[in-house]
Amino acid sequence: APYVPRLLAALVDCFKDESWPVRDASCAACGKCVGAFPEESRAVLDELYELWFAHLWDNIWSVRETSAVALGQVLQVYGDEALQRMLPVLKENLPKALVQPKNSTKFKGVTNTGPFGVVRGVPSSATVPPPSEAPPALLEFPEDTKPPTEPLEENDLSRFTDQPMFSCGSLAPKLRRGGGCMDHGFTRDKEPWEASDGAVYLLREVAAVMPTATAQFLPQLLEVSRLRCSSFKHCYNLLETVWKQLPVIAKNMGKKEFKRYLEEFLPPLFETLQCGNRLAESAAGHCINELKKLIGENIFLGRLNEEQIQIMNSSSYVDSSGLRPDASRHYDSNISNMRMGMA
Repeated sequence: APYVPRLLAALVDCFKDESWPVRDASCAACGKCVGAFPEESRAVLDELYELWFAHLWDNIWSVRETSAVALGQVLQVYGDEALQRMLPVLKENLPKALVQPKNSTKFKGVTNTGPFGVVRGVPSSATVPPPSEAPPALLEFPEDTKPPTEPLEENDLSRFTDQPMFSCGSLAPKLRRGGGCMDHGFTRDKEPWEASDGAVYLLREVAAVMPTATAQFLPQLLEVSRLRCSSFKHCYNLLETVWKQLPVIAKNMGKKEFKRYLEEFLPPLFETLQCGNRLAESAAGHCINELKKLIGENIFLGRLNEEQIQIMNSSSYVDSSGLRPDASRHYDSNISNMRMGMA
């Protein structure tokens, strides 16, 4: 216990690293540390909440999920005290995708040219083409790491002399210390759909610990699920998250409570099942398979209309059990679980 404050100080320091893998790992470690030492952690709890909530809106999906998992661990320890902090964040962030501009971008305002996951910032007004197409000015190499204008021989020692050194993660070259919770070596405009994506993960964690607090957010989740893949460029990423997490949320809420919302989720679920994006379709198929197990196959099939049954019969992502034998299907669990992470 006497070492906990120093340990937490180090973890908070790493939580502000330039490298997203370092932030991802420290985010998870902070959650476990608070879970193990709740009283000793109170001194930095406000700062940790600020960091966790900010990283629910990170541009890396695994960081968003890790933040939600850490907040779930905090919720187990502090109960209603923690819930009262999370509910306003859920209420604000979950519907943000509804105002997402059509020209959404992924990893907006950052380039992935830095080693070990270090994200270099670019001007917010700049449009970032792929690195192979981008002019050198947009790649924003520091003066001492700009690529040579002339190719060097493979064994030229100048290639390996007085160059920046990197350890695991990216603690060198030394990161810049920012003043705000998201100003640690990179800047970018946030995308509304990413806030909704992180909120879906948080809702999953809340449902696992306090299921009675979940139902109030299902109308908002339903509105998000009704977004079409054509609504904005990366809508299929958000829908993939929704359909992957909905069965987990439903199971934690309880079959009886969730059945009240089932029929409202079916139209957008089956629309995604034939949207043309394989990952989104796979997630929708996974959701159907899991809901059938949770609710009961006969009850689930009884809620479908003829068109939905035909769509399900023709989908390769829906388990063939209980359906017409003339439809040959397979379900690739590896694809369907690509983004499940720690769920």
